[in-house]
Amino acid sequence: MIEVLIGTGLRKGEALGLHWDDVHLGSRTVYVRWTLSAIDNNKLVLTRPKTRKSSDWVALSPP
Repeated sequence: MIEVLIGTGLRKGEALGLHWDDVHLGSRTVYVRWTLSAIDNNKLVLTRPKTRKSSDWVALSPP
């Protein structure tokens, strides 16, 4: 997880919200369409990113 965060610049919630359908290893990209959010500090839910610009393709580093 740490390598993904450092290699992509994703936020923790964006990385934790990734689904395998969003990961394209052949083209080394991921699509951010969900983020893991804490509601009332005790309930975790998947939500859409706050802005449209946050939902985008992100390149993965070769390692």
